[in-house]
Amino acid sequence: MKAFKIIIAIVIGLPVLFFVAGQFLPKSTHIERRIDIAASQSAVFYLVSQHRQFQRWSPWFKLDPNMTLQYSGPAVGVGSAMSWSGNDSVGRGTSLYSEYQTNKRVVTLLDFGDMGGGSSTYDIEALEGGGSRVVWGFDSENRNIMEKYFGLFMDSILGPIYEEGLLSLKDLAENLEPVVAENIRYSVNGKEFLGYLAYPVNSLDPVPGVVIVHGIWGQTEHEQKRARMLAGLGYAALALDLYGDGITSDDMEEAINLMDEVGENSTLTVELFDAAVEQLQNHRAVDSSRIAAVGFSVGGPIVMNMARRGKNLIGVASFYGGFGGLALIDNTSFSPTIVFNGVKDPFSISEQRDIFEREMTFAEVPYEIVDYPDAMHGFSDLNSDHLGGKAELDFIRYDQAADEDSWERFAGFLNKVFYL
Repeated sequence: MKAFKIIIAIVIGLPVLFFVAGQFLPKSTHIERRIDIAASQSAVFYLVSQHRQFQRWSPWFKLDPNMTLQYSGPAVGVGSAMSWSGNDSVGRGTSLYSEYQTNKRVVTLLDFGDMGGGSSTYDIEALEGGGSRVVWGFDSENRNIMEKYFGLFMDSILGPIYEEGLLSLKDLAENLEPVVAENIRYSVNGKEFLGYLAYPVNSLDPVPGVVIVHGIWGQTEHEQKRARMLAGLGYAALALDLYGDGITSDDMEEAINLMDEVGENSTLTVELFDAAVEQLQNHRAVDSSRIAAVGFSVGGPIVMNMARRGKNLIGVASFYGGFGGLALIDNTSFSPTIVFNGVKDPFSISEQRDIFEREMTFAEVPYEIVDYPDAMHGFSDLNSDHLGGKAELDFIRYDQAADEDSWERFAGFLNKVFYL
């Protein structure tokens, strides 16, 4: 009988003890892990501040490479969201960026449904002598007794997973290419456009931006290469899309029709240019107060027209764009301009050039024309020989000497207008 009473006391007492002890357990749980990485704060921030980049080093992605992912909201910054659904190891849930301090701190709100939620924090600090320290933390509120007890084991459960993830982050960041290139989707009047953005990931401070306007062929590898080259010079560059959905054509007749639908100086062209500038200015890597523009072929007159309309451009450059089809200079326009001109280009018409020079001189807008006596149209595009041959136009030709010299001078022009 005594033994029976003892058993009854234990049966009754243990739950009571469990409940009473639980009242004194922490109401919240915090875990963190840290690691030192031989990479800049900017490079690390790039990898932890975007859901798509997170998947490149996420330890949970390794647990279920076939998990379903859906993205919503802006691509980066506060409001960017991701939902996932996978096997028993990863479950399902949502992640939402709630705090975003460029190159320093990111906070995501996590919701695991019936399993509760919490917040994941990344703090990045610079180390003396170079490199960065990353502290990855997790905080959750313990809503009931069971969650309080579970919180006691959280560090031993999540800690090793965080450590594995940080090792992957370290390996990725230390071997990250210095220039990042990515597609940017945006809408204008309900139509989708596909920009191509390139920027340096190792710069702690926002960098100047350059909008690239393509010619009649559309946004091709030529403009994308130039965007990467500009990123290599320390700028952020966005090659815009005038046709929508990244459409290109190497057929002259079709390409001309595509450009005619937009126009060189139409209201639509202005809207498309403004939309691209807005995309560039809103990017975390860009100093929104310092934007220049460069155009190739018909893109040349387009960027000069934007400057002449009074757009706030620090400088504009035109490659083999000719001197025709230009708007009147707005009295607020003061964008230094450089024109790289192929003398043998039939679009370089002397009468139009004379008018251009008189207008720029009268308006007191700084300008420079760099002539290449033997260069023709498209002299900086490696694909010009193919395009000219297909169109049976002998004046569309690549010229290596003019290409290399004009790019060097263009780099000097940008350095002057941005920094001197």
